[in-house]
Amino acid sequence: LTAGPVGLKQIHSSPGVRGIPARVLGSPRSISLVQRNKEKVCLVLPEGSVDECRILFKFALSCAKDQPKLVFIFRIHPIINYSKLVRQLPLLNRLPTNVRISKETLENDLTYSAWALYRGSTAVITAAANGITPIYLKQSNELSIDPLYEVTDWHISIESKIEFFEALKCRAGQSNLVKYCRNFYTPMNSLSLADI
Repeated sequence: LTAGPVGLKQIHSSPGVRGIPARVLGSPRSISLVQRNKEKVCLVLPEGSVDECRILFKFALSCAKDQPKLVFIFRIHPIINYSKLVRQLPLLNRLPTNVRISKETLENDLTYSAWALYRGSTAVITAAANGITPIYLKQSNELSIDPLYEVTDWHISIESKIEFFEALKCRAGQSNLVKYCRNFYTPMNSLSLADI
């Protein structure tokens, strides 16, 4: 059973499971589409680890200082306690005026965002399904943790601020990416269980 057609296609193309019946069950994480009021906002989506927050927030803060008209929204993963995070990342104590910590739902943040800066967070799938341009921040000499690894031709990977600012101008493969992400998680269909 898979969360959506993307997973079903992956199973059907895996030689080790050929001949085994597979169906789309869906997921409680099915994509919510939002009415967008697209602004010059970059949503920053770290995973639920302090190290990932450090990598993304430090990079985004550096970009925010260079481009004060560009707004950044930092989303803290729900498993992270914000007070503890601030003690471990003092850089969050004094944020510039164009950076804010989200207190909203993901859907509300998506409403205002044009770009999503991310690494391993699967929240980027919901962002991209809503037409938000994903920008993957690579670290040198690392294995990719990009949840959109299958569609690297349809989104941008960067390693520097120069590349980041160039990426803000690109929308390569956006319609293909939106379609792919909308098929990643689909609504639950319990009738799939009856066929088993």
